[in-house]
Amino acid sequence: MNEQVVMHKLLEQIVLHTLLEQVVVHKLLEQVVVRSKSSGSPQKQVLAHPAVAGFFTHYGWNSTLESILDEVPLICRPFLADQLVNVRSLIPIYKIGFEWEVMEKMVIEKTVRKLMLSEEGKDVKKRVADMQHSFWYAD
Repeated sequence: MNEQVVMHKLLEQIVLHTLLEQVVVHKLLEQVVVRSKSSGSPQKQVLAHPAVAGFFTHYGWNSTLESILDEVPLICRPFLADQLVNVRSLIPIYKIGFEWEVMEKMVIEKTVRKLMLSEEGKDVKKRVADMQHSFWYAD
């Protein structure tokens, strides 16, 4: 697959996810977790996969830590509570991802391209890796 096809498929998935989330995801997830009595998807295993170039997240603390531990840069869209604090403290200070405030197709595309194709995106990836190493090798 060439880069444009991969980008197109990724953007389709992001847009689809965003639309679904606005309509039904919150209620559906509540029902799935209650019925299955599980903690949800195997997010840790997904993030550890080498094909994952970035993580679109609400920026909850657990997701943030899992992303850092797997050296995966973040694209953040906080919604509630600690998510806003996490974004406001970690993105400007440590620069381990990007945030977008407006859910528009062109903004999403621009942010994904910046993460995957720009020098700034490469710098973000390096900072996430550096932070991950500091977790493991801190005195």
